Amino acid sequence: MSDSLVRSLEAILSPGQVLCNERARMDAYTVDVWLMARRDLYPPRVRPVAVLPDDTAEVARVMRWCHDAGVPVRIRGAGAGDTGGALPRRDGEVIVDTRRLRTRALAERDQVATVGVGWILLTVEEWLRRRAYTLGHLPASISCSSVGGFLANAGSGILSTRYGKLAENVVSLVVVLPDGEVLRTPRVRAHAMGPDLNSLFLGSEGIYGVVTEADLRLHRLTPLRLMALSFPSFGAGIAWGRRVTQLGLAPALIRLYDEEESRGLVAEGSDCIAVVGVDGVEAIARAEVACLRDEAQAAGARLLPDAVASDWYGRRMAPYFPPNSMESRDVLHGVVDFVARYTDIEACLAAVREELAGSYPELHVSAHCSHWLSYGTMAYLSFWSPVLPRGQALWTAYYSILERIFAGIRRHGALMNEHHGVGVKLRPFFARQYEESGVVTVLERLKQALDPRGLINAGNILEPGAAPPGAAEEARDDAG
Repeated sequence: MSDSLVRSLEAILSPGQVLCNERARMDAYTVDVWLMARRDLYPPRVRPVAVLPDDTAEVARVMRWCHDAGVPVRIRGAGAGDTGGALPRRDGEVIVDTRRLRTRALAERDQVATVGVGWILLTVEEWLRRRAYTLGHLPASISCSSVGGFLANAGSGILSTRYGKLAENVVSLVVVLPDGEVLRTPRVRAHAMGPDLNSLFLGSEGIYGVVTEADLRLHRLTPLRLMALSFPSFGAGIAWGRRVTQLGLAPALIRLYDEEESRGLVAEGSDCIAVVGVDGVEAIARAEVACLRDEAQAAGARLLPDAVASDWYGRRMAPYFPPNSMESRDVLHGVVDFVARYTDIEACLAAVREELAGSYPELHVSAHCSHWLSYGTMAYLSFWSPVLPRGQALWTAYYSILERIFAGIRRHGALMNEHHGVGVKLRPFFARQYEESGVVTVLERLKQALDPRGLINAGNILEPGAAPPGAAEEARDDAG
């Protein structure tokens, strides 16, 4: 990192908005939640420089200068991701820290909020709830992740069955392109005046530009009515979820656990537990609860005490934070989520378990389904092993497990990664997942048009760079 780089950035912003020498603060930019980052296996040791712009205009000035000077840029939200996508890879890489992008306004007649991407999502949700609104987006990381992170990674929350992903509630965006030009998408999204450009940037993890502000559709805040059901099998629970969504019922929450995860929810014996939540207009919600209960009983489920559902809701975040999280334990662990049609979901789960059982008998594997569509659902697969390799052996073991999971998913046409993002963690699987579909070709051509030198968020999704030389290939060979 050169002094001239720092001086140039200070001239664009101010000395107080450029960070490079404060060791503790700079070290924080080189870690996220991903196991490989916390075990110091990624990223390589580099010396980046961070800038903290206050608004879209300052982001545009930084991006324009970096584009003209050929300086690589890394976009960062709150740093709570688990894919390595926000971590710097090169000395002198400029980290655009978006935490100060905190515009906020409410258009009540339109039921739309204008929100800067630097806000922590919980802060926005609390602000809205004081006004009887909600985003309908309640992920486990709501207290530590930014609005921008959820938009960039197409994140989902527990109420997505009714409200969809946060990205699906975007009305319009403000985006700074790699060359510093500012794009403002139309104030209405439902139009036929050409393609919907919002979709180009949502879920693209910053490779096409920096989202700085979003207009988000809001929902009226109403009570969430909870119930817990016990199904005789995971398959029976999935069949019930398929039926109720295809009937047009719209519960906000359906969280269906397999046998292993269900054992941790109730003291008494149970099969596969589903926690269900319904909100909306009271009369409609009451009728919907009755329909859901009737359909569940017809599927062989039994109603559990109300305390099961309320206790789950009250401590639903606990497994993701210390001292209960896997990140707090000295074990090999990870999560992979995938989405499939109802025709394929059970076969995918069985294939993944078969792949893992043959090679890793010591591996604990469990799953739940939490985001439901009329044509399919997603499975959130967790794995952990008490055997924790060290150094490069950990990387190889981790990717060997992912290879096995990918093989099982791919066998039945499912799509790896429903809501966590690709980053560098899943980069070795991205192009292989889309083989012969033409998807990668289109995305690469868009990248070439918008960022021909590949300066912004290099290594995410499209560019190589996830694994050290040979590591992913070695893991694939071990798995195959």
